[in-house]
Amino acid sequence: MQAQAEQSTLAPPERRIIERPRLLKQLEETDAKTILLVAPAGYGKTTLARQWAKGRSGVWWYTAGVGSSDLARLAVGLAESLDSLEPGFHVYAQELLRGLKRPTRQFGEIADAFAIALRDRGKSTGVIDDYHHIAEDATAEALIEELWRRVGFRLLVASRVRPKWAAARHEIYGDLIELGPGDLALTDDEALAVLGKSNRARATALAQARGWPALVGLAAITTGEKPAPSNAVSSTLFRFFAEELFHATSQALRDQLITLALLPSLDHPFVTQAFGIDAAQVVEQAIAYGFLTTTSSGAVELHPLIRQYLLSKLAGEEDSGDRIEDAIGLSVTHSAWDHAFELVRYLRSTRLLLELIEHAFKPLLRTGRIATLEQMGGFGREMMTDSSAVLDLIDAETAYRNGLFETAETIAESVSRRLGPSHPLASHAHWLAGQGAQLRFDHRSAEKHFALADAAARDVDDGRDAIWGLVLTSLYSESPNAGAAVQEVVRRQDNSPIDLVRAATAKLSYLRYTKGFASKPSVDDAIRALDRVKDPAVRTSFTNTYAYTMVLCAHYDEALRFAKLEMEQVDAYQLEWARPHAQWALAAAHLGLREFGTSEGLIQRVEHAADEHRDGHLTLNAAVLRARLLLALQRASDASDALEVDSSLPVNSAMRAEFLSMRALVFAVLGDKEAAFELARAAIDLTSSVDACALAGCACAVSLVRQGSFGRTEFSKWAGLAPRLGVWDALVAAIRAEPLLLPNLLALPNHKEHVLGALRRSRDFELAERAGVALGRKPRLSNTPLTPREQEVFELVRQGLTNTEIARALFISTATAKVHVGHILKKLGARNRAEAVGRALSREGA
Repeated sequence: MQAQAEQSTLAPPERRIIERPRLLKQLEETDAKTILLVAPAGYGKTTLARQWAKGRSGVWWYTAGVGSSDLARLAVGLAESLDSLEPGFHVYAQELLRGLKRPTRQFGEIADAFAIALRDRGKSTGVIDDYHHIAEDATAEALIEELWRRVGFRLLVASRVRPKWAAARHEIYGDLIELGPGDLALTDDEALAVLGKSNRARATALAQARGWPALVGLAAITTGEKPAPSNAVSSTLFRFFAEELFHATSQALRDQLITLALLPSLDHPFVTQAFGIDAAQVVEQAIAYGFLTTTSSGAVELHPLIRQYLLSKLAGEEDSGDRIEDAIGLSVTHSAWDHAFELVRYLRSTRLLLELIEHAFKPLLRTGRIATLEQMGGFGREMMTDSSAVLDLIDAETAYRNGLFETAETIAESVSRRLGPSHPLASHAHWLAGQGAQLRFDHRSAEKHFALADAAARDVDDGRDAIWGLVLTSLYSESPNAGAAVQEVVRRQDNSPIDLVRAATAKLSYLRYTKGFASKPSVDDAIRALDRVKDPAVRTSFTNTYAYTMVLCAHYDEALRFAKLEMEQVDAYQLEWARPHAQWALAAAHLGLREFGTSEGLIQRVEHAADEHRDGHLTLNAAVLRARLLLALQRASDASDALEVDSSLPVNSAMRAEFLSMRALVFAVLGDKEAAFELARAAIDLTSSVDACALAGCACAVSLVRQGSFGRTEFSKWAGLAPRLGVWDALVAAIRAEPLLLPNLLALPNHKEHVLGALRRSRDFELAERAGVALGRKPRLSNTPLTPREQEVFELVRQGLTNTEIARALFISTATAKVHVGHILKKLGARNRAEAVGRALSREGA
């Protein structure tokens, strides 16, 4: 009988959502680029926005929530909303965030990437609901402002706070219109329409509501006989009617309503897990009693004010902590990290916080949500006086991403000891320590940490990261364990596209450090799998490695193709850390193709990046490439000057050996045989890297040629080193530096066809002709009146070389070069070089 008494006599209420023609008319008539609906909760902002957007084309809708102030979550959320206009955009955004090392600080890169990708969507209209969640972070707000400004789409914002970027000048110039609480409040007629005939007796009391839509709407669905307090403020009235509605239900439904309020979402999986087979009935009753509403799309919603009221009921319950903990567990199960964190903060439980971080740590990292991790860590520091390994791991991650590698290694190593090998985050702690050590060139420590990370791996991702770290550091340090590490990556290559591509990258790198390239490496399977790899950093690593391998093998056209693919990835995913490496690969490929001017411009950019970041690898690599360019232009003294850089910066043995080998080649061309041989032998002693060893051999061979008399055995020993290793690029560089090397090379057995093939691919027809060997037909520019020789000269003109530089590159006199340039200008009908280039481009495009 008691249970029956608790059952409400209410009929299912009719919730009236009325049209707001006066507001809709105002919105329809405005030409403002931005519409703001700014008012506290319960003013019908979302409802009005839906009514305005209904039936419009090109509209995308994003509802912000707890956690939307995290730039990474905001970016992916916006991308998911934009999928309706730009299919697959959210996948691009996820990959973009995966490739950025510090998403929170890389707002500019995210804004640039989005603006470029969405440049054709300026005529679309965006609706951002609950914008106040975004406004909690200035960087998140800045992303919205940049997209609004640069893409140019129209924007409707529903928010409890005014966006900081919505300056008064926009309103003055008519670019912005704002509707506030006074505009959104219900008029008397609208309030009566919401109340309906059965509730008009409450109109007097509702006068105190001052048109607050949430209060009027709640009053409309309550039919209790208790009179409303006559002098209450709006918030008190809202609670009064909510209480009336709540106590009209059964005790069972009240408990279920509170559980509904604790859920991260009212989507089917959450409700089903909370209520099992009773889920549909619970939702149906909650709708019948007016606590839940359904949208036009069929989704179920709980108004934030009703949710706030229901959660307030937890304060008086003995089991409230258990109920909240259950809700946290459900949220964790469904990866609803932000909701779980919100409930943890409500309970202020350090135990639950640490458990949440353990579950959320790696998923948040994979999605670039470093800001949320740091927020969790900061909250933990506020509550805890003692040290926590899990919180320290967040500090180690932050240090690593900020470039504080020694700090990251120290903290992560300490964390790994405290966590123990069985902890789910132990492998990542070891991996972080390994990364810190590797980036400080402490490869011995790095190898130890990565091995421990592999042993402690609890899932596929941990194992993949650990073994890849082991591969890289063992190759860079030329460790005897490198072969085993590479074999382990190869063993796993069939597990996924990323494993296949990494295995190919590892094999190419291993050949460079061991056997060399007896034939052109085949990586067709990896190339076909690239599009299925979701991590742009992995794709970029492969394209960079393969492009460099093709440079070494003197397949410059293919090297250029893959270097361009690498640069496309860098541009698309804002991989600024990879940009100078992609520029170097492009410069090397262009240099191989005798496109000296283009190569020089790219080398300048690499040099600038090296100086800016004090990067030893970039510094020496750029110096080596510039010296090669200058040697090709017969400027040996300038090449020597180009190698006067800070060689004390930390680099691996292979890079230092290549630098020594290039110095050896320069000394050989300058006629200092003793220095050349000393440097070459030092390089070979320092590394097993085939590029450095091949170049060292070429330097010794050039030195012997410059000396004039030498034994064929000794010459064969040094000159044959590059062919044996398959590094034909070293021979191209040496022949360009000292053309007399070529006829001596051609006299060696078994090398002639390979040498000529490399020179053909490097377009060094003039060098071969000077040695009395024809390479075949020279490539001819289409649609041009120029002779083959004039084409060669003109290509160097297009690259910006002077007459003197052209003469050196083509082994002709400066006067002859000047004559050729004059003929080119006359044939193209141009008055100067710039005009000639323009006319040639027009012809090529015709």
